[in-house]
Amino acid sequence: MGQSNTKVKSSQILKDTGLSIPEITNKTKCISKKEIKQWYGAFKQQYPSGQMKREQFVETQSKLVMGRGKKFFESLFDTFDKDKSGSIDFVEFLIGMGAGVNGSIQERLLWTFNVYDLDGDHFIQQEEMTLLIKSLLEITHATQGKSGDDEANEQILDQQTNSIVSKIYKALDKNHDNVLSKEEFVDGCSNNEAILKALSITTDYLIKKN
Repeated sequence: MGQSNTKVKSSQILKDTGLSIPEITNKTKCISKKEIKQWYGAFKQQYPSGQMKREQFVETQSKLVMGRGKKFFESLFDTFDKDKSGSIDFVEFLIGMGAGVNGSIQERLLWTFNVYDLDGDHFIQQEEMTLLIKSLLEITHATQGKSGDDEANEQILDQQTNSIVSKIYKALDKNHDNVLSKEEFVDGCSNNEAILKALSITTDYLIKKN
């Protein structure tokens, strides 16, 4: 979702969201007034109803990367959708983005943990990690012009995925139970720059900053 150059008035945001810009800023980890206006303009252009539905979000974002990465976009949406209603409004979207982009290191790691914890049981299973890492690699391949649709590319994708997941669990799974707790994840990532980079989730393709 690129930022909009459309002029947006603070009064319109207050009317549509019920919150003033300072209130939104407080909820969204100090996102600036300028960014809030730009992102609101883009949000309203793409979702005129003011509600972003799960299927809309996944389809729209996946189209930007050659139809790939749907599992990642589904999980990202679910992280934003705190009340599990199947749709999110502008403020919910910004709160989710704020935690992932502008939070402290620990907040960003907890946000990342929640994206990888697909079933919400407070642990990351290897199967969950594999699904999300592969989905993120699909996005990376798509941005590099690799379709990933033929068998050779799919095999390369699987090999890369398995290699990354194996290294992550070897480094972080301290009790060797093949799942990662929040403590293992946050502590391990905080002390391992290479793993932190491998697990990093970028939101640049969702919101391009000017």
